[in-house]
Amino acid sequence: MIPGINGEKMKHLFKSSVAAMMLFGAGQASAADFSDPALPSVSSVMSIYGGAQFVDSGDTSFDEDVQFVFGGDARVAGETWQLEIAGTGHSAVDDDNEGNNGGSYFAGAGHWLSRSQESTWGVFGGLSHTAFADTDEFAHHVFGGLEFASFGAQSTWFVQGGGIVCAHGECSDTWDAGGFGRVGFRYFPTDHQKFEVDFLAGFGGKFDDGGSGDDSGFTAAWGVEYEHQLTGPFSWYVAYRGHYVEDNDDTGGDDDALSSTALVGFRMDVGTDSLRQRDVEGAGTFNIPDLFRALAWPDEL
Repeated sequence: MIPGINGEKMKHLFKSSVAAMMLFGAGQASAADFSDPALPSVSSVMSIYGGAQFVDSGDTSFDEDVQFVFGGDARVAGETWQLEIAGTGHSAVDDDNEGNNGGSYFAGAGHWLSRSQESTWGVFGGLSHTAFADTDEFAHHVFGGLEFASFGAQSTWFVQGGGIVCAHGECSDTWDAGGFGRVGFRYFPTDHQKFEVDFLAGFGGKFDDGGSGDDSGFTAAWGVEYEHQLTGPFSWYVAYRGHYVEDNDDTGGDDDALSSTALVGFRMDVGTDSLRQRDVEGAGTFNIPDLFRALAWPDEL
């Protein structure tokens, strides 16, 4: 963890940040609606979720096959920008390890966007904090890239691509540097229902602190989600997420882990009336790429 900041303080910091971003979005949306019609519209969305993660790995560091998963995010978007924070974590993967704590991930990002009713393209960048499972070690990464979305009558295609570099912490236990690409599709049977699928792949390098060379890593993440809007600003969703992380060391050894995660969550929107409007005009077009396990699990493998 960050020196001087324990797990409880990180939770309070995340909750305070979410509340501040939602209040900011609500205030700006009210200002745009009632104070000055010339102001660009501002909207926000907050998500919370929980579920179970099932891990299959031959590595003895993963002797706990099932973990509890929790997390959430908050996004505030205007006409040409979006700010975002996200946090997630899971319970311990190795009960025999003295650390006996789960991994966690906290990230903040900014998106600079050019929007139209037909498409949106942008540039994104951010910082992340990854706490490794079953140890007190951590790493900070800088990430960024390009993104594009194309809107149809009832659907959205989107792509993201970029790179990530370890800037501080135990960089020998995670990716020093890497690249990733993501593609996804959303379908809206109605303005208040959404189906989404996405796939991410990435490659990274991990310095071998034994001095014999560098390790290379590969990751893939994929998912399916259904979201249904309730009366007013609230919606619920169910999702499946899959993750694969492989660590190839320079001595020829390959270690990997495959996980399947089932999630249920809730969202609250401010400033948009439907899931479709959130996707095209609001804070639902893009989010932070799913790299948590790619950065946290090489330490275990």
